Amino acid sequence: MHRFHLNIPYLLRKDINELYLANAMRAFAISTIAIFIPIFLLKQGFGFIGVGIYFLLHSLFMMFTSYFSLKIAGKYGYRKNVLFSAPFIIAYFWAMYNIVFLRTILPDIAVIFVLVILASIGDSLYWTGFHVEFAKATKVKKSAKQFGIINITSTLASAAAPLIGAEFISSWGFNFMFIIVMCILVAATLPLFLSKEKHIPFKLSVNDLVLEKNSKFVLPFFGEGVHYVALSIVWPLFLYLLFVAYNDIGSIYTLANVFFVVSTIIISHKINTANKESFLKIGTWTHSFSMIIRLFAKTFLSMNFAMIFAGFTNAVMNNPYHSMFYNNAKKRGITAIIYMRELYLNMGRVAGGIIFLILLLFFQPETVLAIMMFIGALFVLFRANMNEK
Repeated sequence: MHRFHLNIPYLLRKDINELYLANAMRAFAISTIAIFIPIFLLKQGFGFIGVGIYFLLHSLFMMFTSYFSLKIAGKYGYRKNVLFSAPFIIAYFWAMYNIVFLRTILPDIAVIFVLVILASIGDSLYWTGFHVEFAKATKVKKSAKQFGIINITSTLASAAAPLIGAEFISSWGFNFMFIIVMCILVAATLPLFLSKEKHIPFKLSVNDLVLEKNSKFVLPFFGEGVHYVALSIVWPLFLYLLFVAYNDIGSIYTLANVFFVVSTIIISHKINTANKESFLKIGTWTHSFSMIIRLFAKTFLSMNFAMIFAGFTNAVMNNPYHSMFYNNAKKRGITAIIYMRELYLNMGRVAGGIIFLILLLFFQPETVLAIMMFIGALFVLFRANMNEK
């Protein structure tokens, strides 16, 4: 039997160690609260329309803030971008903490804009910086294993985070959880002060976005965006309507995370250049199926089995997908490919958000959530178009 082993020399490299640690700490902090944000906004009285508008505007802003984030990083350094993101994300959670007060002095749409601006700037600074730093550090032939390591470290750190967040929210409320998240996010910036970085300029032209050689990325990134809407917005709301209890939602996600970690360990060791595309196709089709069968799971036990399957298929899909993404970035221009991903991914999110809002005008929320899961299951298949040719 072939045993999985971590690449110790790679893990001990100082240029990426700090990135792993910072990402793991941030992943834990965000994972304690992320799945509950749509539920929090719903409970605050924004309604399904308000929740949809919030996520639609967030993705719309990200299409533009990602460009300027890369411009800033080209001047000051991509690791600095990750540092610069922290004040905005902390301010975002501080605004969430004070949302009741904000709604007494501002109309709801203005409150949504405040949240959107802070979140979009913080997210774009972080993810553009992270993707560039990771792409710089990866080796093309080992990218699957290296991405597996980053997935394992971040998911191990955050595997129980949804359950921990649910327990805290149930016992002490959302505001207490927001304070905890802000403290961890501050701590997560510290590892990035431990090493220097090499700057690479941000190079992007209109041709990079329209050249035939790069057009193959449009569908995978766009599909990834629609898939995100289904999993990160629609699915938590669906679970909330089904189970109500935060603890149930948290335990379901935690169990799925555990199986995602185990599957990632296995898959990242099995994948190589010759079989990446096969793994990706299997992963996208089975993950699409997992999104549909969840809708028919009506008991807590059946939902757990459905999420275990989803965790496994997500690992089969994500590892080859991101390995090919980082390899393409390395070969074709890191900053250009990363901006393309942010642009078309957020276009997919915007499209998903628009569809969500339109459906709410004609159907009950429960029906809309189910339809959106089917749409997400369809668009996730576009991710199978990713390749390195």
